[in-house]
Amino acid sequence: MSRLANRLRGAVAAAISLLLVLPLAGCWSTTEINDLAIITVLGIDQNEHGEFQVSALVIRPSNISQGGLGSGFSGGGDNPSYVVAEAVGDTMFQAMQKLSSTLSKRMYWSHLQAIVLGRKAADEHSVTILDILMREQQFRKNIDVLVTKGKAVDIVKTKPHLEGSLGAEIHGIIKYSKHTATTIVQDISHFASSISSSGIDHITGEISSTADRGSSISEDGTKTPSLNITGSAAFKEGRLAGFLDRVETRGVLWIVGQVKTGSTKMSCPEGNGNGISLEITNARSSRIPKKTADGISMKVVVDIEAEIREIACDGFELNPDRMDQLNEQLENTIMDEMNHALKKAKEEWQSDVFQFGTTIYKKYPKEWKQLRASWREGEFRRMKVELEVRAQIKRAGLIHDSIRVDERR
Repeated sequence: MSRLANRLRGAVAAAISLLLVLPLAGCWSTTEINDLAIITVLGIDQNEHGEFQVSALVIRPSNISQGGLGSGFSGGGDNPSYVVAEAVGDTMFQAMQKLSSTLSKRMYWSHLQAIVLGRKAADEHSVTILDILMREQQFRKNIDVLVTKGKAVDIVKTKPHLEGSLGAEIHGIIKYSKHTATTIVQDISHFASSISSSGIDHITGEISSTADRGSSISEDGTKTPSLNITGSAAFKEGRLAGFLDRVETRGVLWIVGQVKTGSTKMSCPEGNGNGISLEITNARSSRIPKKTADGISMKVVVDIEAEIREIACDGFELNPDRMDQLNEQLENTIMDEMNHALKKAKEEWQSDVFQFGTTIYKKYPKEWKQLRASWREGEFRRMKVELEVRAQIKRAGLIHDSIRVDERR
């Protein structure tokens, strides 16, 4: 009987302790949130005086609803759920310190979802910026880094349309734009490792607040600025080399093997329509370095599977011969995209966003040791690159030929 009583007393004591702890935990969490300036987007610019200009989108603690940081606005138009804080300093650290002094709460970076670099900052200070981002423990190393052709502060001040915070909106744009196979966005860790490596140059997404051609968002019948990832920014030895458009960016993605799904368009074989739309269902690529009499060369092999999603060609009939023709046309389309990327990044900039140097190092470390010093001073540009594409269109959907209008009607 005493043993049973002891068990009952222990159970009651545990239950009482749990009931006492739960309310305290809730009160501590509420108090902590109200003491924090939760930052979801950080913009970094260089102003006309050569100073660092930082801008931060800060969530109002009182307006954080139960749905979390990505939920809708709770304050209405006159009381938005966020504010934008700005500060200027001679160094990045000084600008961050001044930013802290403009806020009445402690800056909290754990919910930071994106860092945007203005063009000047990306070109002249990317290494310095990475140093403080990697050194400071509050910054998670998997935060996405993007570049804009204009000023980062203009991106930070863009009003979100579908999310309660701009950070959540940018995160969603990055997530779903990957399905188009025309964007590449890298995080802090990848940025730092690529800059410190001699066999690879950094590439990440280019973000713009200008309405993209053919797409826009309207509120109450009025078009408003929206964010788009319109291509990519390529670096060379820690400095901004230039920008690639979406087609050129996909050319890079084909070569480095980062196209998995997406869509592409080909012209009508006879030129009598708007074209043929294809969905990429599977893709893989390999980079193969070879020793030749002229030195090291590179072969890139891309295998792709696709399905027809739309035929907008007059009188188009799909038969085995026509399917072979489409496969060849798709191969040429992908070859053109890769050649466009190689022409700009390899021939003009000598920016190794294709990871060719790292590929050579892994197979021929001794030869790479000799090439490394002059890799971006002519060796990379002179290296011959052979491209091979093997395409297979596996399905045409539920119908084969294009829809025709009976002209006898």
